[in-house]
Parts: sequence; structure tokens; C-alpha cells
Amino acid sequence: MTVADKPAGRGQQLRESAVKETAKKAVIPILQPSSLKDETFLDALQAFNADVFVVVAFRMLPQVVWKMPPLGTINLHASLLPDYRGAAPINWAIINQMIDDNAWYLSDTNSYINYDYIISKGNDVYRGMCDIIGIDPLIPKLMNSNSGGAQSIVKNTTFEFWEKVENDSINLYKWFSEIEPNWDKEFYPIQKWTAGMWSLLWNSWYFGFETKISDKLDFCWSTDMIDIMEGKQFLHNAGVTADRQDLFFKGNYTHSLPYGLNLPISPLFVLS
Repeated sequence: MTVADKPAGRGQQLRESAVKETAKKAVIPILQPSSLKDETFLDALQAFNADVFVVVAFRMLPQVVWKMPPLGTINLHASLLPDYRGAAPINWAIINQMIDDNAWYLSDTNSYINYDYIISKGNDVYRGMCDIIGIDPLIPKLMNSNSGGAQSIVKNTTFEFWEKVENDSINLYKWFSEIEPNWDKEFYPIQKWTAGMWSLLWNSWYFGFETKISDKLDFCWSTDMIDIMEGKQFLHNAGVTADRQDLFFKGNYTHSLPYGLNLPISPLFVLS
């Protein structure tokens, strides 16, 4: 027994529940009642002659249903009762677990933050960054797969920590700006606007913190399709890249403001 098919997504197409999809694959009979007191549904449920019912994350059952099997009905609750109940109990249990331990949790930005990305810009760039932070060059390399940012759960910091993060962010950005003219025009320079992310991440290691990538902090971009957005907890509204001039590109206004300008919206992105 599971919920009725419901329209979902931007196209509002009917979508089956995960329970129904799994039951169909296992060739298990499926009931999708609109009312749990409907006589036709109750007769179909009784016809199974079940010894026991097991309920997981479903609606409140009327007495006529949960008293039907001779051995009774078991309600399995996935959260940690009584501490977590109501809206999003599993989400909060996960979040609080992240808060209660000593590790930092980060969203996955390995593709433009980790050692592999930096070293692709040259060993001299990597060494220069290590010198500014004052970190052993071996550490970012060892933490290659746990390099993240954008969304972070940060713990147990001090004023001295944040002061160093701020100063290192400024120094990294200044240094990236200084070396930027030396880059070959065919070779994209390192992303200087993520200097603050590197400063926060590398200083976490400098001060002895452990970092872990968590898919619970996954995010989508403003240019992602709606169905991708629906599976994420966060919208990272960082704008668009230079190749999307059909959209608002904030990089055009680094040294000026768009106030008073005619900025038409592409018809492709206007909802009727």
C-alpha cells in the first residue's frame, strides 16, 4: 500500500512513489487508496489475510485498518523518537549529528577547489598558495578528495582563526591578480574569486580541523534544470558564466553598476 500517483516537476507529469516502483519490479500487488476507510479498499486489504501489518512513513491509519491483522500493526519510525518528530525528523537528526561531532562538513566543490584543480594551473601557483597560508604542501594533496566549500558547517573556531582567514583571503586574491597577466590567453587562469574558499578550507587544516564532504550539503546552480533543483537542499545563486550572455552576467559589472540600463529578459526564460 502506498500513496496515489501525483503530478510532480515542472511538467507536472504523474510520478509513482518509490514504494510502487519497487513493488512493480518485485511483482507485488499494490493498493493506492484515496481513502483508508473506503469499503472496496478495506475488502482488498482483508483479502491478503496478513498476520501482521508493517507501516513505514505513511498516513495515520484508522482503527479499522491497524486492528485488522491478528498479530497487530507495527509502525516503524526512521527518526530518533522522541527527540526528533514532526517536520523533517531525519534531516534534523543528520544535521545535528554533523553539529555534535568535531568534523567540519562541506559541500562537494572538489572540481574547482582541490589539489588536482590547482596543480593543473602550475606547480608555482600551488607553491605560492601554500606559502601564503603557511601550510605544508603535502596536506592539500592528501586532502584532495575532501576539499569543499560553498556550504559549510564550521565549528570550534576562534577570533585568531577568522582573522587569519580574512588576511589570507586578501593576500591570495592580491597574488592571483598579480600573476594573472602572465597567463597564456588560451589557458584560463586560476579562479581568484574563490580565494576566500581556499583560505577557509586550508586554514581549517592549518588549525588541525578535519573536513568531510557530505552529499547532504549538495547544491544546484541557477542555470540547472528544475528537476535537478528538486533533488537539492541548496540553490547556489552565483550567477552565470561568460558564455551565457543571454542571461544576466554579473561579470560585466565588476567596475560599474547595471542601474538604469535596458536589460531585457530572454523570451526563453519568461513564464507565461
